Amino acid sequence: MDFKRMKKLIILLLMSSNCFADGYPRHITGLYKCKGSEIDTKTVFSCRMNIKKTKYTYDIFTKCNDGTFYVGTGIYDRAKHNLSLVFMNPKNKEETGVAIADVKKNGSMDSRWTHLNKTTLGYMSCAKSLLKKG
Repeated sequence: MDFKRMKKLIILLLMSSNCFADGYPRHITGLYKCKGSEIDTKTVFSCRMNIKKTKYTYDIFTKCNDGTFYVGTGIYDRAKHNLSLVFMNPKNKEETGVAIADVKKNGSMDSRWTHLNKTTLGYMSCAKSLLKKG
């Protein structure tokens, strides 16, 4: 095999290493821009979410346009492409809840969430942000 051909193969391997064979993203870490609606009021909100890999779980930090922020821990099921997580608003214990996000092939996520002791769902959609953390 000549050098040019080997170089092309290496480049293709490196480019494909970020995806699984099924086309879903290999990594869910990074910054996301999110939009959603509140459970009770259906008020639209927007947030920035940062997902970081820990040993076996993911740390999630989300800051929203109204100044609230949430911290959480998630588990990613690579076979089902779901991120399950618990979250809380450190300044308001009533805003503690659970969520499940379906990861799409393009890396975006659609999630359903609720607060503890609620019977209704909120919704949020997130797209991977190209902006650097700052």
